[in-house]
Amino acid sequence: MAYTINWDMVSALARNKHVPKLKDNFFLSNALFYRWKGRVRDWTGGPTIVVPLSFAPEGGGGAWYSGTDKFDTSVRNPIKAAQYFPKNAQVTVAIDSDEELAVTGPEAVLNLVAQKMRIAERTAVDLIGTNLYNDGSNPKAITGLMYALKGTGGQAFPAAQTYGGILSGGSLPATDPNGWWQHNQDGTGYTTAGSAFMAAGENPVSKMWGKIALRSGEQPTIILSNWGCWSDFHNSMAKNERYDRPQQQSDLAKAGFRNLMYRSAPWVADERAPRGASSGLAADTENVYLIDENSLGLWVHPRRNMEMEDWRKPIDQDARVAYVFWRGELCFDERRSSGVIVNVLTTSALTG
Repeated sequence: MAYTINWDMVSALARNKHVPKLKDNFFLSNALFYRWKGRVRDWTGGPTIVVPLSFAPEGGGGAWYSGTDKFDTSVRNPIKAAQYFPKNAQVTVAIDSDEELAVTGPEAVLNLVAQKMRIAERTAVDLIGTNLYNDGSNPKAITGLMYALKGTGGQAFPAAQTYGGILSGGSLPATDPNGWWQHNQDGTGYTTAGSAFMAAGENPVSKMWGKIALRSGEQPTIILSNWGCWSDFHNSMAKNERYDRPQQQSDLAKAGFRNLMYRSAPWVADERAPRGASSGLAADTENVYLIDENSLGLWVHPRRNMEMEDWRKPIDQDARVAYVFWRGELCFDERRSSGVIVNVLTTSALTG
């Protein structure tokens, strides 16, 4: 007697057993997402995600008074929120007829589905993790750091762009009408050769850190780059005769993210971070991102937070498919507390 698979039960099992694991491992796609686990912000619907801005308007922030002093109720900046468009992602889990007919018995079916879900898990992790750095060239993907903190070589301020529905950039913050919405950038174009980057007396990361603190009153909480710049940072410390064992952020290290502490922020090496022509940069160049995680949120629709639909049969294929859906966006509520150092030329001695 032929064994009949109950696909409704298979769908229920996959949702109960495998989807929760997929949701957890989604946060292992990179260090930034990992640190957001448990801090995802729910967005329940509507055509846009409206994010209130967290900066204090110039001259605002309250005032001391006595007696019958009049309060200052003037509106100094009419822009109160940024608006973002949510993005959709899906991963297809497919079982063709050959695979289905080759399995008999409940255990074989469950093993097949488990293997398919493991493949879907790795696919979802890579899809979301890679697009953390999306430069806007794929408008359907989440708006990544290469667009949100867009870098322009050769100048000290970012190019004019609209982000969150607000136009800023193109001049120094003091002359930009929306200078409060500008992120920080250093487009000098450094090189790791000849101690011109992290081993320099006034290294660019230290200068960017100070620039962020002076403009926003905040400090970066994480630094991201590819291996070239991270290795230069590591080597600059290794040359110190007092160098023994570099300090790491232990939770990140346990999760498999190679990092070293720079002041109070872990600097994480991420092979998905911008590097070379594949990222739209010059050969062997990288970007370094200093991120204030308190100003950047991951907004997710609760009904599309890695949710799986039932298995179905396409009308034109001899197979069964199920879809895992995600819907959300990366959203800054303040950009001047983060920054980017662009076009750092790394040497082959650092990356092989």
